[in-house]
Amino acid sequence: MSTDQNSRDRIHILYHEYCHAGERNGLTAAQAHAAAYQRLQQRFPAARETDLVHTDYLIAAGENQSAEELLSRYVELEGSDRFAGVAWEKLGILQLSRGATHTALVSLETALSLRDTYGIRRTVVLALYGLGRTREAVACIYQMLNRYHRVDRELLMVLADCHVKTDEFEDAIMVLHQLLMGDRHNLRAYEMLQQLKWRLRPEQRTDLVELPPEIPAEYITLQTFEMEHNPHWPYWQEIIDAQDLPVVLLASDRDYRDTIDFSGRISNRTLFRIMMNSRLHLTENLFSQHFAGVLELPVIIVGSPKTGAVFNTPREKHLSGSTGVEEVLEEINTLASERVTGAMELLE
Repeated sequence: MSTDQNSRDRIHILYHEYCHAGERNGLTAAQAHAAAYQRLQQRFPAARETDLVHTDYLIAAGENQSAEELLSRYVELEGSDRFAGVAWEKLGILQLSRGATHTALVSLETALSLRDTYGIRRTVVLALYGLGRTREAVACIYQMLNRYHRVDRELLMVLADCHVKTDEFEDAIMVLHQLLMGDRHNLRAYEMLQQLKWRLRPEQRTDLVELPPEIPAEYITLQTFEMEHNPHWPYWQEIIDAQDLPVVLLASDRDYRDTIDFSGRISNRTLFRIMMNSRLHLTENLFSQHFAGVLELPVIIVGSPKTGAVFNTPREKHLSGSTGVEEVLEEINTLASERVTGAMELLE
């Protein structure tokens, strides 16, 4: 533990002891805190940690205004000392709690420049989101996901809502699917996914992108990816080799022969557009299954159990991760033989 932290911990313990001593001597809680603060100032006149410790107790007592005033004086006098990052962060959180979002964002960004932590970044995101600066919030969240690799459900819900607000429905569905993979009982994610069903339908869209020129007239699509809740099914190459139609690989963390491979090269919006003309979609338990449901596209999902599959289609098959190649091929032949009412027909 650092010397600074030892010093602050020592002051924190003494403060606690002084408060208890005051209450034992008949002082009210507020009087005991005030007396403890005075004693610490007398004992450690040069220790600014005393102010920070006192703000903890003021906040716990619901005296946010007094805490904010004390922190404001602290950062004005000691704006770049060793505890300034902590002070700016506390100040920003208090400002955010009373709705002063613009001021809070300035305080939090100052805190971040002095002390880069997950907690400060997270609060900055919530401030940006509250101000309606959704694209900045999205960029910050993706930076945090890449850096910290944490599953923060509240932050993922914010990310999904930001994507909805900017009409990035495909990206929102990807985030919501990830949430439901980790928590099948997440009602908020489930309800948002339901609402997106109608907004994603092709006949409701005016923002459909062009098909990439490499796309053939007829094809089937495939998306595979190994994730924490989604073990990889090892037989996709055998399935690809058995197909008469070309296989368009939308996204994968594996290399496969004889596919038209778009992995890492297309947005989720383009992925959705390619699936609109697909004869059949193959996937593990990934977010593209929801696109297939919206498009009423036959889909075979190999791997985990059904998770948040709210866009069900009569031509949807969920198979376990232990399913063999022959069984999957049999299901492919059954579904592929049906006449598909494609999304392009709905637009004509």
